[in-house]
Amino acid sequence: ISKYDASLIIGGDNLASNSDKPVWDTHGGSVLTQVGGITNTTLKTKKAIRVSSTGGSATIKAVRTISALVLSAQVVMSARIQNIGTKPITVRCNGIENHIKDPFSFSLNSGEFRFIEWVGVTRHNYDFIQLIIESTDMSHDTSFEVSDLKVEYGTKATSWTPSSLDVQAGINANASAISTTNTEVSRINGVVTSQGTSITNLQAGLTTANNNIALKADGSALTALTTRVTNAEGALVTQSSQT
Repeated sequence: ISKYDASLIIGGDNLASNSDKPVWDTHGGSVLTQVGGITNTTLKTKKAIRVSSTGGSATIKAVRTISALVLSAQVVMSARIQNIGTKPITVRCNGIENHIKDPFSFSLNSGEFRFIEWVGVTRHNYDFIQLIIESTDMSHDTSFEVSDLKVEYGTKATSWTPSSLDVQAGINANASAISTTNTEVSRINGVVTSQGTSITNLQAGLTTANNNIALKADGSALTALTTRVTNAEGALVTQSSQT
């Protein structure tokens, strides 16, 4: 190590949950259309989010808010963004003070793109920061694609990673799915056991019925035999009387 920079602080964990999901908020009555998983060769990604706005009564069209941050903390917000609309847009940061890198607001003409790295301090009285997209005129519609949104404590942007909250949510969802599968297996086993019991009962019923049929058959045969013997004896008695 030839040089030590005491001001360099690297966080790492992405504080922006669902950063790769189309969850931008509308503003001023604008209507947003959002699509995730967009391939953008300019931004060098296959997971860009395309956000398009129509209408509205304000120049602010779309807002992405990252909340529950530590107050007065060193923080960096980074992202890649491209204007794919026909009108210029303004990209602005709200909630980060004492900027030491990149202006908090800049313009992108149609087709232009930029890698954002806003470094500063969160406010002492608000626990959120925002990435804001504005039009130059409130009558203008906007359309842009953004990727690799990341907010982390420190002074240096690092490569995009999903939020630990999203990772944990995925783990919980998998655990829930496994639990549900086990429950279904138990329920199915219960049905199979019940069917097995029913089959056993049916077999027992058939055995009893067969026994009853056999007994009935034997009783009928005995009655028939008794009748025949009685008839034979009557015939013998008659012949003896005639003799």
